[in-house]
Amino acid sequence: MIVQPALLAEPEINQILRNILKGLVYLHSKQIIHRDIKAGNILLAETGVAKIGDFGSAASHWPANSFVGSPYWMAPEVIMAMEDGKYDGAADIWSLGITAIEIADKKPPLFSQNAMAALYQIAQSDPPALDSNNGWSQGFLDLVTCMLKKEPSDRPKADELLEFPFFRLAADKPDIVMQLIR
Repeated sequence: MIVQPALLAEPEINQILRNILKGLVYLHSKQIIHRDIKAGNILLAETGVAKIGDFGSAASHWPANSFVGSPYWMAPEVIMAMEDGKYDGAADIWSLGITAIEIADKKPPLFSQNAMAALYQIAQSDPPALDSNNGWSQGFLDLVTCMLKKEPSDRPKADELLEFPFFRLAADKPDIVMQLIR
């Protein structure tokens, strides 16, 4: 994202998110929570596949209850885990929703605030959303809205998200990411 001066196009974002969701389907099937999904932890292979990197914060089972992750991408239930909460793979879905906004806007929501203020806002405020005035498709807007449901049980699972129209109506095209890498 640092090298790419222009905003990514929606087909590029689609391909990256699709690949990350496939990775999350696998991780969550093994009850592994990554706990640090963000653009900085997405690797783009020369084959055009986006992969999840940096498993230093991962939990090998769920529910987890430790306060781990990067503040701006942290799910509300992870923030609340400091007190009494437990969370599962839905926390990764929230982080991917924030990452979708980050990829689309080149920064995550609340990035202009200090980390502690952002944590408070995430826990207490309504979820962020993509700006519908930026020309994003309704499918992309709906996808992000579903990933950023405040209540973890209201968020779709990774395999369910892959069935959303945003992905079903667009072909799996690794060459899109290969062109981006070039």
